[in-house]
Amino acid sequence: MEHQVGPLLEKALLYSKNFQEFHAPAFGCSVEVEFTSEKDRTVRAYHDLGDSTIWTGNYVAAESYRYAVTRDPEAKAFGLRGVACLLAMEEVTGKPGFIARWVGPAEPPFLYGECRPENDCHIVTEGPYAGSFWLGNTSSDQYLGWWYGLAHAYEFLLDSPEDDHIRLRIRDAMARVIDTLRQDSYLITDPDGTVSTAGPEIVGNEALAFHLVAAEVIGGPYKDMMPLVYLEQLLPYLVLTWYPITHWYQYYAFHLGHMADHLMLRHEHDPDRLSFYRNMHRERLYDLIAGTQQVKFDYIAFGEAAVEPNGEILAADKDALRSFPFPPKRKIQPVQGTFTYDPVVEQLNKIIEFLEALLGVDIGTVRPMAKDPFPVDERCVTGFRWQSPPYELCGDSNPLFEFPGEDYLVAYWMGRYFGFLDATD
Repeated sequence: MEHQVGPLLEKALLYSKNFQEFHAPAFGCSVEVEFTSEKDRTVRAYHDLGDSTIWTGNYVAAESYRYAVTRDPEAKAFGLRGVACLLAMEEVTGKPGFIARWVGPAEPPFLYGECRPENDCHIVTEGPYAGSFWLGNTSSDQYLGWWYGLAHAYEFLLDSPEDDHIRLRIRDAMARVIDTLRQDSYLITDPDGTVSTAGPEIVGNEALAFHLVAAEVIGGPYKDMMPLVYLEQLLPYLVLTWYPITHWYQYYAFHLGHMADHLMLRHEHDPDRLSFYRNMHRERLYDLIAGTQQVKFDYIAFGEAAVEPNGEILAADKDALRSFPFPPKRKIQPVQGTFTYDPVVEQLNKIIEFLEALLGVDIGTVRPMAKDPFPVDERCVTGFRWQSPPYELCGDSNPLFEFPGEDYLVAYWMGRYFGFLDATD
């Protein structure tokens, strides 16, 4: 247990307790919450169920780092609830190796209205998950969250003989997922045989990350197949890594890239390949967001030796963590100061408008944003800060809506693990 408690640590401990009390109501799976009033914390509805796997995975990683640093039994208990959720996501679907987006009770405040397969909603009528429903049409980012959480739990959280049965369940689940992905040509395919319409491809750094974790955790044939995996995935990895990611469109790709690269950097043990991955991470991903106080990205880059730690950036990252509100993290937007609109967005929207007129299709527009990052205390309050552009213009507030705070937790405890923060900060 911690003996000296600085404000950042105090905030982290409160976020963990608040997460367990309000944001992990079913099998430990992460949800956003809408309350009946600002003062009455009676739940009206749960939200963002379809992204529960990725955010639960980040939460499990956070509690795993916390346990690695503190050996606090509370961290282990909280983390194991998240592990139970992640394992349930694969066990509930009826297709070995297919991971759901969500699993929880088939009743309000989780489920409203009909649950129909054509809406990717499935009721479970028998077995250990009877009375639950799960959501399919799963995307690669949910798979990434699943691997991210279980890889960290296996490395840090399961440290006693009593955990052997959980280690076995994780190994078996990882093996099923790898086998099914290979069988389905690395396309996420629902139990009914339809390929997901929401980013189904597992290729490049994601495929390498999953295989590297499986090779280390399971070993045996999953380690032996790595030379073939490198041959299969090296070209897609190079193409996708060199494909430019920008902050103007789908900024969340930065977060997905950092998660996949993080697993590669932690689980690749060949020194030449590891050096190559570190260089690629630095030059093709991290350098695009360096200096924007996206704390999780900085800690991954510095902690995994892809980038030399920078004292000025680390000091700014502490300021970014200080800027987080103490829980509860309600959707109350800050007042944003004077800014200049990004002219690139204006030009992109003119091009889109021209193409829509030319082709007769609705492409949609790029949302206006600021040219420069907002100060951290003026950035929008969203579900997961590190996947949100720091140039974003905030929308409306809704004080009835509360976010879990796993973004703060995973960054804070990662910082503690790598020694960029201590208990007195």
